[in-house]
Amino acid sequence: MVYTAMGQFAQHRQTLVQNADEWIQIHVATPWTQIPAFDPWRIYPDVLHVLDLAISPDSIASFLLFATAASGNRDHALSQIRRRYFQWASDMKLDAGYLANPKLFTQKILQPSSTTYPAVSQKFLKGAAARMMCYFICGMACERASGSDDLVDKFLC
Repeated sequence: MVYTAMGQFAQHRQTLVQNADEWIQIHVATPWTQIPAFDPWRIYPDVLHVLDLAISPDSIASFLLFATAASGNRDHALSQIRRRYFQWASDMKLDAGYLANPKLFTQKILQPSSTTYPAVSQKFLKGAAARMMCYFICGMACERASGSDDLVDKFLC
């Protein structure tokens, strides 16, 4: 399924579960489905799981790989970003629970590949840390854009 197809006849619009009976056929009955007036249209994704635990870590890892791609030594460039990040976190007086694991800033964890997207485990970047790190990454992207004429860099900020 193409996730960027948002038109009137996009595939995801034809695969929606219409009612509780269809939901139960697909997912089996659960205590939730036994609640009177249960309806799949009342199931909403929560921001923590969608943004902080899925989109943000993937975006952060992608940015770290993008920002260090042109460097001659990616591990060295990642360690420089790591130092800047922890200095920023210290300046912001962030509690340890809001910090990424230092091992995040290594090729071993980011596993750069031309065939797969980077996937970061929660061992290295928990939800609260991902949320706070987005602010740091945004600042880096804007700093990078201000000193560049590259349209990709400008788009990041």
